[in-house]
Amino acid sequence: MRAVEVGQATTSREAGHSTASARIAVAGGHHELWYRLPAAASPDADPFFAAALLPAMQEGDRLNLAGPVSPRLLAAASTIQDL
Repeated sequence: MRAVEVGQATTSREAGHSTASARIAVAGGHHELWYRLPAAASPDADPFFAAALLPAMQEGDRLNLAGPVSPRLLAAASTIQDL
C-alpha cells in the first residue's frame, strides 16, 4: 500500500512571526507546505496531519507523519474521516 508521507516539521522565526513547514509526498509529487503564524509555532505535525489527511483518503493511501501529533487529534481522526 502506498502512503502520503509528511516529513519532519521545521520552524523558523522572523520579524514577529513564526513559519512552520514540512515536505509532503503524495501521488508521486512533492509539495512544501508552510504556515505563517503570529506567535511561536509548535514543531508538532498537527497542521500537516490536517492538510494531508484528505489527499491520503482520496488516494486510498496510508498517512505517515515524521513528527508527533496530539493525542486529542489522533483520537478524533475517525470522526474527522466520517465527515
